[in-house]
Amino acid sequence: MEPETAAGAPPEARLVRTARLAAGMTAAQAAVATNGAVSATYWRDVERGRGGRRGQQVPVRASARLLAVMARLTGVTPEQLDGAQREDAARVLREIQRREDGGGPEGPPVPRNPFASVAGEFSEPEDDFAWVVFPDPADRLFRMIWRKPYTEKERVRRVDELRKAIRRSLEPPGRESAGLPAPGGNDPGTGLNSP
Repeated sequence: MEPETAAGAPPEARLVRTARLAAGMTAAQAAVATNGAVSATYWRDVERGRGGRRGQQVPVRASARLLAVMARLTGVTPEQLDGAQREDAARVLREIQRREDGGGPEGPPVPRNPFASVAGEFSEPEDDFAWVVFPDPADRLFRMIWRKPYTEKERVRRVDELRKAIRRSLEPPGRESAGLPAPGGNDPGTGLNSP
């Protein structure tokens, strides 16, 4: 279930949520695409503008760096961040873009943002084989992996790793420690698949 943006959430919370939904990603998929920079729980907290800490609801506001990473991944522009009163994150995002674009007046280019190679540019061809393998529009990250010049064995391994990461991010905390089978796994007592 997707988190709702809280009524009193900061403007960037609504901006990031809207952009992520427009990109066709769940919060868990977006978090996985950051290569560990942002967890799925934190991503949802930023979108809601609040999170739970020791049973208490507290306001959540992403740092400039993490908000810039989230913005880059979902296609939010520096101008949109400026409009959301997050000039600090807009500056960081501009620097990320400057580095990706090959430099500029501020200095020489630096290596491409590692998140860009995972997240892609959010436009994809609709007539390639990856759409046959992963036809669901929400499977964008799987299609991006499939299009990379890996061997078939490596593609399958990477897709499996992404599935496991998404599954782990969606599991309620403590499920394994309570002795409950993982979703989709066999219940050792009955041999039946769990829900």
